[in-house]
Amino acid sequence: MKPDSNSNPPPFLAMGTWALAGEAPWGYGPCTEQTAREAIRAALALGCRHFDSAALFGDGAVERLLGEELAGFSGVSVTTRVGCRMENGHPLADFSAAHVTAQGRAAAARLKMPIDRLLLHTPSPGVLKGGQAMAALVALKAEGLARAVGACVFEPEEAHLALDAGAEWLCVPFSAVNRKVERVLAAAAARGVRVQAREVLHNGFLADAPRDPATITRFDVRREWPPYLRGRLQDMAARMQGAVPGRATEHTAIGYALGQPGLHGVVAGCRTAGQVRANLVATALSEAERRAVNTALYGTG
Repeated sequence: MKPDSNSNPPPFLAMGTWALAGEAPWGYGPCTEQTAREAIRAALALGCRHFDSAALFGDGAVERLLGEELAGFSGVSVTTRVGCRMENGHPLADFSAAHVTAQGRAAAARLKMPIDRLLLHTPSPGVLKGGQAMAALVALKAEGLARAVGACVFEPEEAHLALDAGAEWLCVPFSAVNRKVERVLAAAAARGVRVQAREVLHNGFLADAPRDPATITRFDVRREWPPYLRGRLQDMAARMQGAVPGRATEHTAIGYALGQPGLHGVVAGCRTAGQVRANLVATALSEAERRAVNTALYGTG
């Protein structure tokens, strides 16, 4: 029997922690450890109990901070990813069973808790078809180090391969300007697989005051984006402004994802306590409001 999509609870809103990695290669630029701790504490003070991370973020440093700051709080849950490591300042994929196992155990030790959603970090189609990396996650779950396993992917085709490989959770990019994974949601629901959305702010560009590309530092992953992509995102952000009266663009973008049927979690990235207080109070858009956003972006609801 297929799950009743109408019976699903609303998606949780999680704090994304990539930006807390600070001046580490493959991050989002400057962020001191104190700033990172204050951001996590602000999220907890708001009642946020869901956090999204990866072993790659600061080469484990962000997981360590989460483990220290979440200690003593009940009801917290964490998504983290394994399968990528830093080498000579660049991310290197390593989905061997040995590496996935070692990185998963290290992540659980840093977080000081079983991992609620342990995912492969953007595995290739070949990795998903091979099955060894997913089998390593399943073994970690059997050890009690993870409660659910799955994959963080980019493309719908990869999501379908992850479903075939036995994923229990998917993490996919989704936003008002990137909706191509919508067609995956029905297939996931049919298998009882849950889905969380990331990049709902499209790496900080869907905001009232999006990041000025001229200020992006050498340690910011967006530095290597082509100018046409940054320009397109700035144009989309401008179109979204005012699409839903009374909402900041950030709230519109996050609320758009929160209102998407078939999603079980939504990740909003934050770097500072101020961003936490701004982003993590967003609420789901109504169907009419989502149509208004679509009209502003594409000319049709």
